[in-house]
Amino acid sequence: MLTHTMKKLMIALCCQCLAALAIAQSTPDKPAASEWRTLTDSAFVLQYPQEWTLDQSGLMGSRFMLFAPQGSETDDFKENINLQVTDLGAPGILTLDVFGEAAADQIKQYITDAAIVRSEKKGKGDSEFMEVEFTGAQGERPLHWEQQYRIKGQFVYILTFTAQKEDFPAYKALAEKIMGTFKPR
Repeated sequence: MLTHTMKKLMIALCCQCLAALAIAQSTPDKPAASEWRTLTDSAFVLQYPQEWTLDQSGLMGSRFMLFAPQGSETDDFKENINLQVTDLGAPGILTLDVFGEAAADQIKQYITDAAIVRSEKKGKGDSEFMEVEFTGAQGERPLHWEQQYRIKGQFVYILTFTAQKEDFPAYKALAEKIMGTFKPR
């Protein structure tokens, strides 16, 4: 049974998860990744294609946002990857299963026409994470998301890839390659 404090913490974490979803904006053609850059932070390391634009301004509480190249001047959405990091205050407060269930509930509650495509644990030991793929809409825009939740020490890392629903297949492999380089510290 969750205590009152744990319930409040879960609500706060799920709000951060939803903030990660709300960040998404613009639509390019399928990108080609030639050379990669490394983003090194005190909390993580990530590699990404040099063609993608890095934003570390803290937009909507994110640690970073990576934007895919814009396909044309008429595009109004850029596929993107962002990271939210939440300090739980102490290690061992949450499990991936509990966080994953709470996040799925929040997705269904706050994303219009939300549908969970899949939810599964991946990795082992210190590399274990929960991956959730889902679709829905923000406003009139149909979107497709893939999120990874990691708990390391007292921190929850929410890594989110967002694409327009019709463009998701074109970006999926590259987005997963980028997300696969993510290592919390």
